[in-house]
Amino acid sequence: MTVYEAIYNRKSVRRFKIEPLAPKLLNHIERFEKELLRLHPEIGFQFVILDTFDSDMTVRGMFHVKAPYYLVLMVEDKPYAMQEAGYLAEQVVLYMTTKGIGTCYQGNAKADGLEVPAGMKPAMIIAFGMPDGSPYRPESKAKRLELNEICSFKEAVSDDVNTLLRAARMAPSALNTQPWRMVAYGNRIHIFSRKKYGLGYNADLQKFDIGIMLSHIAVAAEELWMQVSLKEMDTVSLKSFSLKNNEYVTTVCLS
Repeated sequence: MTVYEAIYNRKSVRRFKIEPLAPKLLNHIERFEKELLRLHPEIGFQFVILDTFDSDMTVRGMFHVKAPYYLVLMVEDKPYAMQEAGYLAEQVVLYMTTKGIGTCYQGNAKADGLEVPAGMKPAMIIAFGMPDGSPYRPESKAKRLELNEICSFKEAVSDDVNTLLRAARMAPSALNTQPWRMVAYGNRIHIFSRKKYGLGYNADLQKFDIGIMLSHIAVAAEELWMQVSLKEMDTVSLKSFSLKNNEYVTTVCLS
């Protein structure tokens, strides 16, 4: 399974076998972290693996999942930090999926005793390990809004653009809120986020979720050998796209 294929087959795992992973697998994960695609390379980041077999640190929080390992992502406290965090974290999650490792995002979780470097903040904790069951499910079983519910088309788009949109649709999100809305127009995809939060969901998590979705677009573009870039366009108007209760985030430009 490739990282791209994992987009369509991964599921959140909430039951893990409490047993160690092979050291080789952990080494592969750490090496992959050095090869990640970046949205905002000026933002520093650090991954820390918490091993519950050897560490006294505990993870707690709403919807906490017991797992043998937790991956903590810390980012520099700068603009776009949470978007970058989601972009980075999802690539690692997809990679672990290709290795048969189960994963589950732990939104709002805390790691007691974690040492946070100056100028950085914890962005996300991911439970991972060998699943008690399968870490996969068919695309048809994913609970996602239909593409026409999250994307408007100003004109017909190419098959390649449809592939990127389909990958974006499959992105996981906190409480399955799927906060993104898109407008596809020629070789551009305008990205918007919904201005609505709920219990256990806040603006930081929404930015993180948008980063996850953008990583799906980037992984799909790489699969298609397409170049993508992000650009904030002053000419984009919510009124022109009839998107109430949303805010403009960025535009994906394809070439």
